Amino acid sequence: MTKRQLILYIFFDFIASLMTWLLLYLYRRVTNDFYFSPIPNQSLILPSYSLALSALYFPVISLIIHYLSGAYIVTSRRFRLRELFTTFVASFLISVVIFFSMLADDEVVSYQFYYKAFLFLWALLFFFTYFFRAVQTWHAMGGFRFDRITLDKKKFDSIDIMPAWQWAFKRAFDVVFSSVVLLLLLPFSLILAVIIKIDSKGPVFFRQERIGKNARPFMILKFRSMTVNAESFGPRLTETNDKRITTVGKVLRRYRIDELPQLINIIKGEMSVVGPRPERPFYIEQIKKVAPRYSELYKVQPGLLSWGPIKVGYSDSIEKMIRRLDYDIEYINNMSLSTDIKIMLLSINVIMLGKGR
Repeated sequence: MTKRQLILYIFFDFIASLMTWLLLYLYRRVTNDFYFSPIPNQSLILPSYSLALSALYFPVISLIIHYLSGAYIVTSRRFRLRELFTTFVASFLISVVIFFSMLADDEVVSYQFYYKAFLFLWALLFFFTYFFRAVQTWHAMGGFRFDRITLDKKKFDSIDIMPAWQWAFKRAFDVVFSSVVLLLLLPFSLILAVIIKIDSKGPVFFRQERIGKNARPFMILKFRSMTVNAESFGPRLTETNDKRITTVGKVLRRYRIDELPQLINIIKGEMSVVGPRPERPFYIEQIKKVAPRYSELYKVQPGLLSWGPIKVGYSDSIEKMIRRLDYDIEYINNMSLSTDIKIMLLSINVIMLGKGR
């Protein structure tokens, strides 16, 4: 990053904080201040000395914390995932400081205003700050390409490479992310359930035994995408143009929509957002005959999104499952929050391109 780029970086951080301050001010006026004012039809913005001071205080505090986070260190390279994580944490710290110095002593309609105002502040500050930074970084690095994303090559003998706080953050993220997505997609899921029932006879959900962490079995949840009794003659992998797949199921599987109910497995602690895909006992026994190292996957929670399927694609044979195993072990050997973010980005790309089956 050149000095000119650094100046632009700081300038747009300043702009991002000003935009956040303005929207936060308007949010406070509309949702809280108007309830205590006896003056009808008053202006949204009331110029005053304290208002001007807060408009200066907010950006200054933001720039100081960004500086302490190391965001303004001039380096020859910029790392997108590090930038994302640093911006996320710094935005949270700024929001805490601003909340307790500017919002905590406000007269409020209810205490719920505090929670909403803090989340509003954090979300806006992170969005605007990272948006401006991402645009500058992508421009400086020649654009964003998914095929350039690889795992950091850090071979370790133990999964303890991830600090305890990262394990805690990973689990907290799993619960929060899954809960939010389930709530947001609840109307869509209800509509989808009706479509599945109309399309073919049978239940909306499909349950199947999989093996998770510490070799413990659990029942994985999916939207049903095949006809009832599709495996009445025993386990059978999906084939090209498989006639067992329903009309709606073809769309569900192509865009991985059938996997959405596994968010419930994640909340229950049986799975994680990112981790090796869980397999059925029948196929695990076949894999172990050729690759006994499969047992290494039992060290971590299986995941909804995984490094193996991204690199190998859909595993429609034991050979592909073994190839996928190598990438799953590579993931375990290089576990970190940044690795999870990379896999999530790549998975979004796979889903958007409809590469499922």
